[in-house]
Amino acid sequence: MELMRLEVEIRTPGEHGPLESTVDDHWFKLIFDTILMSLESTDPGEHGPLESTVDDHWLMIWQEQVSVVVMLSNFTEDNKEKCYQYWPIKGKVRVEGSISVRLLQEKKYAFYTLRKIKLEQKTTATSRLVCHFQFTMWSDSEIPYPSELVQFYRSVKRAQDACPSSPVLVHCSEGGGRTGTFIALDKLHRAGQRAGRVNVTKCLVEMCEQRMNMVENMEQYILLYHTLKESFHRNVYPIRKEKLSTILTEEMQKPDKENYLRKQFCELMCVRPVYDDLINETGYRNIQLNLMPTVLPDEEFRVTFPSGERRTRNDFYNTVFLSTITEYNGLIVAPYPADNTAEDLIRLMMRQKSRVLVTMHPLIELHSTVLWYPDKSSELSQYKIYREASGFLTSDIQRVTIRIESTKRSEVHRVHVYEILSWSTKNIIPRDTKLATTVIKEARQTREEEGGGPITVMSYDGASGCGVFIALYNAMEQLSMDGAVDLFSIVHDIHIRLPRMMSTMDEYEFCYQAIAELYTQ
Repeated sequence: MELMRLEVEIRTPGEHGPLESTVDDHWFKLIFDTILMSLESTDPGEHGPLESTVDDHWLMIWQEQVSVVVMLSNFTEDNKEKCYQYWPIKGKVRVEGSISVRLLQEKKYAFYTLRKIKLEQKTTATSRLVCHFQFTMWSDSEIPYPSELVQFYRSVKRAQDACPSSPVLVHCSEGGGRTGTFIALDKLHRAGQRAGRVNVTKCLVEMCEQRMNMVENMEQYILLYHTLKESFHRNVYPIRKEKLSTILTEEMQKPDKENYLRKQFCELMCVRPVYDDLINETGYRNIQLNLMPTVLPDEEFRVTFPSGERRTRNDFYNTVFLSTITEYNGLIVAPYPADNTAEDLIRLMMRQKSRVLVTMHPLIELHSTVLWYPDKSSELSQYKIYREASGFLTSDIQRVTIRIESTKRSEVHRVHVYEILSWSTKNIIPRDTKLATTVIKEARQTREEEGGGPITVMSYDGASGCGVFIALYNAMEQLSMDGAVDLFSIVHDIHIRLPRMMSTMDEYEFCYQAIAELYTQ
């Protein structure tokens, strides 16, 4: 009964209509390369393309004129080989029978990789381009987050819609559960857009008539429902950077009820998750360790110390991982430390190899600052901290380098601190957009120069100001990668991990203004 209730509730906004068949659509042609693979394997459910059948794999892609390949597995999972890498590294050419395969481009995002592959048929002297999408956050033993799968699906859908007459090849390691779930998502999303309603059960029954075990377990079935719901709420499209300024100017001149950006933000607030106390249980248990206990971490995303690292201390520090466009868990968000958690901040920076720290508000009024951020030097339990360098990027941004030495582990770690001096806690947004974009550019560059590691972002409560920084950081990175930005999805992903961030239209509008001004300079 519960599943039937869910089925009725899934609707696309503003549309209603009869249920319809979702399997016999002419535009979709599924090719199961794993059927070929299973003929060569003693365990047909273990492998995707094998080294011995790669030539058959590419021959099929050429023969069926495939333009998009969707790969839903990694090469190895749980120490087991799941799929052979059937394309060459960049700069090399792989010859499979009469077909040569060349990797032209590879772009790595936080949870998927996009490749452009060129195929050449030697006998006919013809060539084609194939878009290869590999989702890297879905294994046999884990289920991805719906928001991440939706972002991946939307990227695939844009490539698929660009070549609507070409078939799509979808595969995982077995050609069953993950493959079937993704195909069902695609079919049901398109059916829902047309009719306003979807019939999940009917779709899966029809798919299983073509191939068994298309959705293998309850976890995948539930994932399909959640992902469909996400896909219908995200009826937004990336804005090209050259159009940002024009669109922003036009929309902000319209009345609120007609303003597209305000409608976006209102929808964001409607779909923002509300977590119960059980999800923040550890945070409530350790509420005395928070300087301002208004923002508590979701246990699933909380940064934890390595096992056995804190035998003499409570295993809690109010920090949460967030992803950048290109790196999973590439950001750490934290509140300013209290006196009794200053040591934990230092330990966090060392253990997570975070070499860049950005503070949203001035540190001078905070009592714990002198413990971990000294003018010259300080000692904090097992750590000795020294200020190595200090200077100003602008009159509003100070850059300081501190050196941390662990007396127990004989380790040395340097952190570059960017302190925003002019952003008062009374203000939701900074006084100008250039301040925010400048500190983001510097933080990104320093991180790259220092060899990576997550950037740690802090404010008084771990939310105020941090949301603007993270949304703008990801927007700038997405524009650099793709030449377009989807701020709605960026902010929605932030809300999934910390719903208290980016909770005002002023913050949302500020991010749009900042990136628009950045690309009109």
